Amino acid sequence: MPLLSFPNTLVKGCLITLGLLFCVIQAAALPVPELKGHVNDTANLLSSGTKQLLEQQLRMVAAQDSTQIVVLTITSLGNESLEQYSLKVAETWAIGHQQFDNGVLLLVAKNDRKIRIETGYGVEGVLTDLIAGRIISKIIVPEFRKKLFDQGIINGVAAIIASVKGEFDAASLANSSQKTDPAGWIIAALFGFFFIGLFFRKKQKIAAAAGGFYGLGLGLAAPFIQSIAMLLLVAVLGMLGSAIVSYVVKRRGHTRRSGTRMIFPGNIGDNNSNNNRGMKSDGLSGGGGGFGGGGASGDW
Repeated sequence: MPLLSFPNTLVKGCLITLGLLFCVIQAAALPVPELKGHVNDTANLLSSGTKQLLEQQLRMVAAQDSTQIVVLTITSLGNESLEQYSLKVAETWAIGHQQFDNGVLLLVAKNDRKIRIETGYGVEGVLTDLIAGRIISKIIVPEFRKKLFDQGIINGVAAIIASVKGEFDAASLANSSQKTDPAGWIIAALFGFFFIGLFFRKKQKIAAAAGGFYGLGLGLAAPFIQSIAMLLLVAVLGMLGSAIVSYVVKRRGHTRRSGTRMIFPGNIGDNNSNNNRGMKSDGLSGGGGGFGGGGASGDW
């Protein structure tokens, strides 16, 4: 009888061992953080001002073009592969619309010094793997190597937006660096001035001051601005631009909360079948687009 029961005992032991091994693997897997909006800075890589500006910017893009672009920074990948984890986040958060597959994820792993742009099927024709790679290597990485993380992500997001709109000139980056091509810097400046004015729509003086400081920071980060006169000019333009936007938005009656929600409607990935967690009522919705591993990766 003991001899007959030995195979059964062996099978049970193997099953228990496999079960324990599966639990260990699952516990070691890096969890997907709670989705709180378009900008999820779990690594505390960005300033509060940058997060607010990017959030408003990406909401507007979603409202106008339906493309859903989400930023995630994490401290470390642990034992996860960058590409596998990026795809897991995009699918778990259900980024993009089901009928358009137009989701994009910008993932930054701080301690691993890695960057990934994950693209949905619907945007692969305009935001190709080649373009995504150039955005990382030519626009984001140069700023990250100077520890200008805010500027790198602002410029990268601006380039992603331009790409999905079909307005990004990837050829200009093929044989040049960000130092000689100010296009990303100009886009970042315009978006920054606009969203500062939008954010401080009830306080023109504060908008002007914030726009001036933002312009000053951009000027200091731009290698092609090499004189104090040009630096001051950018600061003044920032003050004027942000103040004018603040005034115009206030005059048009966009100060009501209900009005703002009409401009930026919906929730990101409002799809329970995709295990979407931590949704907020002021995000985006589209049911979740399809991802097939398209995009590019890089490091700094």
